Amino acid sequence: MAEGGLRILHLPIDLGGHARALAASQRRLGHRAVSASLERSPYGFDGDLCSGRPFGDPWRLPAREAGRWRLFWRSLVAADVIHCHFGRTLGSVRAFPLREPGRAGPMEALTLGYARLLWLRDLRLWRRLGKRVAMTFYGDDIRPVALALQRNPWTHLAEPALRAALEPRDAAKAALAATLAQHGVVLFATNPDLLAALPPGATFLPYGHVDPSAHAPRPPAEDGTLRLLHLPTDQAAKGTALFAAAVAALREAGAPVELTILERLPNATALAAIAAHDVLLDQLRVGWFGAVAVEAMAMGKPVVAYLNPLDEALLPGAYRAALPVLRADPADIGAVLGRLVALPRAALDEIGARGRAFVQAWHHPDAVARQVLQAYGPGGAPR
Repeated sequence: MAEGGLRILHLPIDLGGHARALAASQRRLGHRAVSASLERSPYGFDGDLCSGRPFGDPWRLPAREAGRWRLFWRSLVAADVIHCHFGRTLGSVRAFPLREPGRAGPMEALTLGYARLLWLRDLRLWRRLGKRVAMTFYGDDIRPVALALQRNPWTHLAEPALRAALEPRDAAKAALAATLAQHGVVLFATNPDLLAALPPGATFLPYGHVDPSAHAPRPPAEDGTLRLLHLPTDQAAKGTALFAAAVAALREAGAPVELTILERLPNATALAAIAAHDVLLDQLRVGWFGAVAVEAMAMGKPVVAYLNPLDEALLPGAYRAALPVLRADPADIGAVLGRLVALPRAALDEIGARGRAFVQAWHHPDAVARQVLQAYGPGGAPR
């Protein structure tokens, strides 16, 4: 181990700020951690180092590939631990080395050949050189369609378009999981259902991107109208139409409720929207709450989501017992929202307070970083 703690390199992508936050906490705990991204995040999370350029920039792909090889050299000479995210290593020119639907011609053949040449070769070299390697999965980066259909009666992967797009990746996901296990990679999953798809030894990792102290509690407005917010990244995956139909039925019955639907916002804009509403409607299909739900709970906002009981059973018992999320599914969302509208404001405040305490106890960035450092093995224990 290098003097001054472990040298930790997070890469190659950070869509939701998870890698950047983890690296920052690891630095606070005495290690030299850096997060690096090959692409720009659409939500404003680019990591400590970013090679990404905007879409349409003629130098976007050359800059990305130059960044890939710079980071590869850095991983060889200036890192003790390489922590990968979203199922990708530096060798992931594509998430999986598969032909992309609708693409053909010499450029596609060249890109596919390059992707197949590099896929997981960096991982094998890192391990031969004695580097510690970790990987965090976040959802459909490793979730097999077949397993989701078996375990989740409401899964978003039953949607025809999503199923057609992702089902061809099932075999590659199984190969990735097997290769990671073969090479002793430390595995984390932020969604509990992923543990059923990963090798034994993978552990559940709470989202650790939100410091509750940076988000003051925002109590509901006192004008009698319940303001609901939904922030889907993909409407089919999140069950947006189901939320909208339930709220429309309540409004038709005279309930004082409003629903705002905003898509793919930069994080700062999303946080402002959460602060201006009373309740966050997360999702009704995936089976677990998303990172935005943690941001809402940190502000003291109640969160409604579908939590698959089979997945909850894979969680640590104390975590499961403390969960403050208001459970709903496509069959009962109307009734759940109806009860929520009827609650007095004091009850909403109490639910929100429990959510904020839950984030403080289980999702604080430094607590998550300690769990990760411990899992790295010798030399990773926090100082």
